[in-house]
This record gives sequence, C-alpha cells and structure tokens, in this order.
Amino acid sequence: SSPIEMSRIDSIDEKSPTRTLRVNGFELWLPVGKVKAFFQEKGVTFKDLWKKTNNTSAFVEFENTTDKDKARAILTNCKTSKGRPFKIHDAFDRSESRKQHRRRKFNEMDNSAENPSKRIKSKGHSEYRGPQSAIDAVTPLFSMPYEDQLKLKLSSVKKSLSTISKILLKDCPHFTFPWKSTARGICCPLEGILASPITSEYRNKDAQTIGYGKSGNIAVGYQIGKFSDNDCFIEDATNCSHISSTIKKYSRKLREYVSLSDLPCYNMRTHIGFWRRATFRTGEGGKSLILIVQIQNTLDSEAFLLFKERIINHFSEDSSESSSAHFKGLLLQVYNGISNAAPADQSCEVLWGDSCVYETLNDVKFQISPNAFFQVNTLQAERLYELIFRWSSCGSDTTIFDICCGTGTIGLTMAKRAKRIIGLELNEDSISDAKHNAELNGITNATFLAGKAEDTFKTALNLLSAEERNGNVVGIVDPPRPGLHRSILLAIRLSPIKQLIYVSCNPNTCATNVALLAKPVTNKRFGTPFRPVRAIAVDLFPHTEHCEMVILLNRCTEDDMPYQTSEPVHGGKSKSFH
Repeated sequence: SSPIEMSRIDSIDEKSPTRTLRVNGFELWLPVGKVKAFFQEKGVTFKDLWKKTNNTSAFVEFENTTDKDKARAILTNCKTSKGRPFKIHDAFDRSESRKQHRRRKFNEMDNSAENPSKRIKSKGHSEYRGPQSAIDAVTPLFSMPYEDQLKLKLSSVKKSLSTISKILLKDCPHFTFPWKSTARGICCPLEGILASPITSEYRNKDAQTIGYGKSGNIAVGYQIGKFSDNDCFIEDATNCSHISSTIKKYSRKLREYVSLSDLPCYNMRTHIGFWRRATFRTGEGGKSLILIVQIQNTLDSEAFLLFKERIINHFSEDSSESSSAHFKGLLLQVYNGISNAAPADQSCEVLWGDSCVYETLNDVKFQISPNAFFQVNTLQAERLYELIFRWSSCGSDTTIFDICCGTGTIGLTMAKRAKRIIGLELNEDSISDAKHNAELNGITNATFLAGKAEDTFKTALNLLSAEERNGNVVGIVDPPRPGLHRSILLAIRLSPIKQLIYVSCNPNTCATNVALLAKPVTNKRFGTPFRPVRAIAVDLFPHTEHCEMVILLNRCTEDDMPYQTSEPVHGGKSKSFH
C-alpha cells in the first residue's frame, strides 16, 4: 500500500485503538467500495473504513465501543467467500504485536556487526535513530566481508524473481505459463552475481551536505542521526572508502572556505542560511573534477558579486597544479526551495572553468554535465554494458530503443554494431550530452528525444520505416528507482520490440514492471506478452545494500504463450465475493 494509506492506518491503530477493528478474510483484489457495501448490507454502522491495497484485511473505525461490539457480534456470524469465518482483531493488539516484532528485529541488528548502521537507542528505546557515523550512513555494509555482501544482494535479486512468479500466480490464477521455471519458484534462471572489480574509491559522483558537526563545527559530508528527534548533524566524509581521494581533497578545501566565511549554513528546520550542498563529479578515471556548490542566496547584488569573486580565487588556484587531481570547473547552483535537494533540472552558473567532465566507456568518449545521469562506478559500468551487448541479439540489422538513456551510454557503446539507435530521456541536459557524445565519437546512426518516455516512445515508433518495424528491434530500459510508468509498459507490449533487456536498480519495481510485461492479453492489456529468459545481479555499489538487476525478456511464441485453464492453477484465488 502507499505510504499515505499506511500512515493513515497506523494512526488509527495508535490514536483510536479501542474503537477500531481489523477484519481479515477479504479477497486481495476487492476494492474498498465493495467492502463498505458489504458492511452496510450486514447492518454494520461504522465511522470510516480503509482497506490496504493487495491485502486481505480491512480496518474499521467506529464512533464508540458500543457500535464496535455490535459489529463484532454481527461479523462473527458472517462467512467469507470461501465459507470460512472472518478473523477479527482489535487494531490496538495488532499494533502492539508489530511493535514487539520491530523491537526484536532492532535488538538483533544492534548485536550484529554485519549491520552497524541500524543500531537502536540504548536504555530500552526501540526506535531506529538513524546512522551514527558517516560510514554507517553511506556504506552500511562496510564491515561485512565482500563475499557476504554479494550473497546478500544475490538473495535480494532472487527474491525479486520469485515475486514476479507470485504476482503472475495471484493476478492470473486461471492461466498457465509454459515458460515458467521450476527452479524453486523463480521466473527464470538466475546466473549469479557480477562482482565489482574495485570495492573502494569507485564513485565518480558524490553529493554532500554543508552544515554543522556534532560540536558545532563546519562540516561537509553526510547527515547523521534522526532529523525527527532533533538529533542530527553533519559528519565529514574523509573516512569513507567509496569516494576517491580527489573528492575528499576538494571536500576538505570547501570546508576550509566555508569555515573562513561569515555566511551561515542552511538550517532545514527554519529554512534560513546560505550554504546548502555540494556535488563533486570526477572524470577521466578520477583525474579531473568539477564542483557544484548549492546555496540559498540571501545577499544583495553587490555582496553576491564579491562572494563569487572570493570563491573563484579560492578554488582556481588549484588549476595550475601538476597533480593527478586536476580541478576543471566551479559551478554555482542557487536554490531557494525548502526541500533538501534541488530538482534535477535546476540550472547551474559556471563561475570558472568547464561545466562538464569527460569519461571513456568501451572506447566511446562521453561528456557528462552536472545534472546528467551517468553510472557512478565506471569500471563496473563497462562490464555491465558488455553484458547487455552479449545478451542482446544486436547485429548490423538491429534497431535499438534505449529507453531512459541518460547521456546515451548504453546505446552509443552499441551504435557501431547496430543499424540504428533511438534514445529516450526525461532530463534535457542528458539529451544534450547524448547528442554531443554522438558527434564527439563520429556516430551518425543515433537519434535522441527529450521528454517523458510514455510520450516520446510513440514519436520514436513513428520514426521507424516498414522495413525496420519488421526487422530485429531490441529494447533496453534502465529506469530510475520508481521504475517505468504503466503506459510505457503497455506501449512496449504493442511495439515491434522483439527482445527487451531490463536493467533495474530497484528489484521491487522491476518485479512489478516485468510481471506486467509477462501477463496474458486481456481487453485492457493488448500486445503479445514477453517471457523472462535469464537474469543476473550486477554489483555497482559495494558496501551498500543496492544492486543492479538485469533481466532478458523475449516475445512469447505460440509454443510458450500463456493459455487459460478452467480451474485456478496451483491454488490461485477465486474472484467471487458474497
């Protein structure tokens, strides 16, 4: 269920425990309107009712305990659609049970050296108080051996593949999927995990907060503690192993300058202050760096010009150093909003030097702007893109749709081995970089379109000739953590794409997206479905809980098309309701 629904339900559990019932026994698919109608038909008087999405329970709030007791007596004599009695509980008791469960889990984490970031408060407090050091905040698995990290991430990806099977079984109980793997419930074979060639200093981009440390000193690093407890502060990033020495050097240099200035750091509670955040982006294997400083401008025009002049003088002195850490550019981003981070398309002013860095992937050179997306682990990204090419059926007659293409990295690394590349991306800076990168590498068979994928995909399809539509069309999607919109998934089903490679940094949304692509045709879901063929985990983020997941999907043929059966398959749910 959505965060709003959950917080609403939990608030009832906590604030009105003696006037709320939890009634379990409804079908997963049943909408809340039909549940309300059921209660009204039975003569149950209630104040309000909520049902969690994809859950068999409904929460019912009453005006008083008398109405609650009457409802309990009525519901005790009612049966579910399967002829079983409803399970009725006081919401307060269930809430207490969840509290005890969370307390036990937190205590286990507190005693585990493998997850130091999730320790709880001492003296009996059960609430999670947030990370207690910079290392805990950004690399929570740092103390775990890397082999164990890989096993943990592989388990997460395997769970996602299992979730795909469960979604199909739940939503399509009367269908059989001939392609379904019998390997312990996962939807396709999982071919292990691709370990990162380096586990330290692998990030080419890092965003840090400018603020005050625990003792009130100026710090440039990561937020520590729990904001809601008014117990958070900023800790320097100097001890973190995932960022390069180049980034650490200029993080210290920025901290020195902020300490010498008389301008205050931004306060997230009062929304008052000047210094906010800093983003460091390296290129050329870490040999060059640009710095984007984010501020809230509270100065008049004359004082603002003086500030610019002073910060330029402070950083530009490094430009002549003959060292491996070559400072390439200083940018300023003015953001007066109240959210912690600026929108992705927030503009930047170049104060000094270049506005971008360059990086090479698989012999293709890329320009990377401040706001453009680029994989943070360059060496592992090269291996990921080679894997994508090997898995695809790319050849001289292939048209590739690179959906959520960023700066065009995947498509451009395959361009010389394909007939045509069409890239789609929401961020206009990324599209500008992608077009420049194509020119930079002499690639003439690539087209890039800016806008929402669900809008630009239709435009891209119109660019195909009849010959290209009937030829080998391969789709590659690498969406952000929320995944792809339902409309683009349905458009992919109707498109001439014959093979799809889904690259995901969020196994949960990946499972939902892939399941929709694999579901059979209905009167609301058209187009021949896809079938998962193989999957692999790729670790681009050592010492964190995140992991990339790659799934290869092919169009179903007549032999492996889902077919309908007269009875639910493997105990599927019946959709009748009484």
